[in-house]
Amino acid sequence: MKQNTWSVMGLLLGALGGLVWQAPASWLASAVQALSQERLQLRQSQGTVWHGSAQWVLASGSGGQDALALPQRLTWQLQPQADASLRLELSLPCCTPEPLRLWFRPTWTGVALEFGNGRSQWPLAWLAV
Repeated sequence: MKQNTWSVMGLLLGALGGLVWQAPASWLASAVQALSQERLQLRQSQGTVWHGSAQWVLASGSGGQDALALPQRLTWQLQPQADASLRLELSLPCCTPEPLRLWFRPTWTGVALEFGNGRSQWPLAWLAV
């Protein structure tokens, strides 16, 4: 009976790990949209939460009619780090000559956000949305 229990536990843990590792990008898109009150949208998402792409759209919020999409797709790569932080790399060919890097680091009081060096140029129309 014990061997059977360990087998089932191993199967469940493996399935859970596979689900987390292969979580679809659409889950991330839904979370971003909900957290931003529909102001930031990742439309037509492809890939996984960890490595994917989407059309980045700024909108005026829930029920608003104004929306502006970037001319090219946003590509991201989210990587767990050895110090329990997450590194996010964003690539936008239209706006960033090199990928933008951000780190999410856990602290005793929450999460710290750290930006890496990077340059970017954004469309002026995005300021009006």
